[in-house]
Amino acid sequence: MVSKINLPTINPKEQAAVTSSAVDVFYVPKKRPPSSIVGDIARSLNSIIPALQQYDDVKEQIEISDQEAKADKDFMENNKTDFKELVKNGTIQEGANPYYVKRYVKNHLRETARTFETELYEAYRKNGLDTNINPSAFTEFYKGFAADFRDKNNLGAYDAQSLSEGFIPYAEATRSNLNNRFIQERITNIEKNQISTLNNFVEGNLITSLNIEEEDLDRALVNYNIEGLTYQEKDVLYQARLIQDYADALIDDGMDATTANKTVVDAVINAAKLQHDEDVLFILDNIITDKNSGARLAGSYKSEIADAQLAIADLKLAKIRDIEYTKGLAEQERKEAILNHFIRNPLLLKDVTASIKEFNFLITVPSEQGGVALPNGDIAGITADEAASLIQLSNAYMSSLNRENIITTEFSTAYRKDIDTLLATDPNNPALFRKIRDGQGIYYTYDEMVSYFDKYFSRKNVNGTMYTNDKRYAQVFGELDATIATQVKTQGVIGVDMAELKEDGEVLLLDLFYDTIESLDNADYLKQNALFTDADKKKHLFNLMRNEVDRILDIILPRDKRFKLDETEDTAAKKAELYKIYED
Repeated sequence: MVSKINLPTINPKEQAAVTSSAVDVFYVPKKRPPSSIVGDIARSLNSIIPALQQYDDVKEQIEISDQEAKADKDFMENNKTDFKELVKNGTIQEGANPYYVKRYVKNHLRETARTFETELYEAYRKNGLDTNINPSAFTEFYKGFAADFRDKNNLGAYDAQSLSEGFIPYAEATRSNLNNRFIQERITNIEKNQISTLNNFVEGNLITSLNIEEEDLDRALVNYNIEGLTYQEKDVLYQARLIQDYADALIDDGMDATTANKTVVDAVINAAKLQHDEDVLFILDNIITDKNSGARLAGSYKSEIADAQLAIADLKLAKIRDIEYTKGLAEQERKEAILNHFIRNPLLLKDVTASIKEFNFLITVPSEQGGVALPNGDIAGITADEAASLIQLSNAYMSSLNRENIITTEFSTAYRKDIDTLLATDPNNPALFRKIRDGQGIYYTYDEMVSYFDKYFSRKNVNGTMYTNDKRYAQVFGELDATIATQVKTQGVIGVDMAELKEDGEVLLLDLFYDTIESLDNADYLKQNALFTDADKKKHLFNLMRNEVDRILDIILPRDKRFKLDETEDTAAKKAELYKIYED
């Protein structure tokens, strides 16, 4: 794989020159060439009166210079108008000075050459030649374009000399530059295709390869010494030979050897990562880069291979963690379902041991026959860990029956606030279920625990992204925070923690948010409120949340402790003023 690459030969950039082929494309000879009699007479007169020739030469040069200058001026002033149009509209007489005409035509053809360049490049782009690897594609394209341009611009009406001086050198320069660009782009595209082809071959064989019978491997490796090799070692050698042969064939066709080697290494590493199998990397140890020395591909990419091994180890660990996490979620979901069943049926907690035996039977019975369904159709009996949680729940329940009242304390208030906050801000938190369960009988009653669980199970799987992604969602919370801050700042309320007030207010607003979303999944609620589209639902929700702000303020900051708007003043204007204070 280290054979020297034979790059395609790039033709040297063509010089802007008048070629017979270019003339053939753009010049159409007149059917009847002009008579030579006038020229013959002029030559005979010059031989008789030599002095007249000298005089005429000087006079001619002055006249040429004057007429060319006038032609240049007129050409620019007439906005580069076609000479034929100027003759047609009478600006220039048909019998105008020939030097003037010649210069004007030359200017016009140069301008036409600029148009030719612009249109040629645009046609090149539209035809997709920048991605075409056919070596004759540009020539075919150019011939067709040039012929169409010639006809469209009536270039066949001009004589060969005018074309050769005013148009062809510039057109040829444009053609040459674009042709060189095509050659370079073609080389680049060929290289990209080669890399893509080799990469797909390697990854395709390694990722999608099926187990090959060992006898077939032995036959495929008949020219190699495979005595004592395991099946896996034979398979690695076989894959290495396939890749080796394919890469060598591409190199023989002109692919750069270094590029080929790098492509193979990258593809093998990628396949190893996708399969989380570092053994795939051993293929690189069996690809020869120098047949004379026996050097292997792996030897030139030790660093890349080492990095790949570390990456694969990380991927394996991450996969294990994902499996454990998924398993943990499934176990948590099952445990919660079991506990929830007993919580909803508190009589089962009075004799939890007998209830567990009954439950183990019911999970094997179809739901339509009175059985209990667990997530994913699970019918495994209650585990020791689940039984311990049920016994703990039972003990808490029985203890609560003997308590007449739950005394509110600073600790119970803080405990319940934590639950309220989690239910509002993080209902999927796995610790929330345990927190609700463990507080029963200590900080709140059994019925209150059930109420907490109602919120927990209704909110944990709510998908509110349609609403939370709406800009109005953040705006409502911003309005609440601004209102709280305005009331506190303008009145100088003492002993109030602004952050705590905002947190309390946001929790209450989130409670409304979740309750409303649940209602928006109810067909009767939607019909009652004439909510037919997602836009209707959003508008309804955010209106309710905005209206809730005043009620929340009454709860977290009673009116006797905050500023009261003067009923005689413009309330809206006063509020706007207060919001400005907050923003400032």
